[in-house]
Amino acid sequence: MRIILRLLLILFAYMAATFAAMLAFTFANVVMQSPAGNLFSLNQLGNAISSATFYWLVLGHWVPVIPFIAAIFVSEFFAIRSLPLHLAGGVAVALVTPFFAALLLFTNTIALTGERIALAVVAGIAAGLVYWLIAGRSAGAWKRT
Repeated sequence: MRIILRLLLILFAYMAATFAAMLAFTFANVVMQSPAGNLFSLNQLGNAISSATFYWLVLGHWVPVIPFIAAIFVSEFFAIRSLPLHLAGGVAVALVTPFFAALLLFTNTIALTGERIALAVVAGIAAGLVYWLIAGRSAGAWKRT
C-alpha cells in the first residue's frame, strides 16, 4: 500500500513539475523577448499562461517522461533528498529533453543555442524545485519499515 501511495505522489509531483517547467519556460521566453524598459504587460502575461497550459497539455507532460523517470528512479533508489541535487537533476532532464523530443517526433533538427539552453536551465530549476517540494523531500520513504 505504501508503494502505491508513493507512486501516486510521484505521478502528481511529475505532472506539477512539468507544468511548472512549462510556465517557467514560457515566462522566461516572454522576458527575453520583451524590450528592456517594458518587462511584460497583463495581456502578455495572460497569453503566456494560456500558451504554457496548451503546450503542457499537448506536449509538455509526455515528452520528458523517459529522462524524468530515470531521474526519479535514481532519486528514489538512493533516497536522494537534497534540494541542490534535485535542481541539478531538473536541469539535466531539461537539457536532455529536446533530444527525446526529436526521437519521439521523428525529426533531426535539434538546435541548442545559448538562449534555448538558458530557457532550459530556468525550466529545469522550476521543475526540480516543484518536484522536490512535493515528493523529493521524502524520496526513498517507501523503503522504511
